[in-house]
Amino acid sequence: MSNNGGFIPASMDHFAMKIIARFHLDKAATIGFVATVIKEAVYEERKTVHLREPVSCFACRTVLLRYQGLNEQYCTRCPLCREPMLTQEELFRKKFYLLEEQLKQLADSPHA
Repeated sequence: MSNNGGFIPASMDHFAMKIIARFHLDKAATIGFVATVIKEAVYEERKTVHLREPVSCFACRTVLLRYQGLNEQYCTRCPLCREPMLTQEELFRKKFYLLEEQLKQLADSPHA
């Protein structure tokens, strides 16, 4: 058994029960409705956070928020050079990979 003291998130039903208890509602009649409303609210919040995420073009360094690209119908492509738009994490991974490749090429090439 793990002794990890990390945060354990409560379920949607747990939050629904808190709301039902707070407003003294009938548990059997409202648990499904309240849990569904909470799930939809969490989904919408995650969707909003995702759409507000900054994305960048690796080639020309254009930076947009994801929803700007969707609203302008660029989708996931750069409006200038049509390269894929990447999140900051993906950009760092790509740069790290390219640096590793350069180091491997330098290590493999004969030194003069």
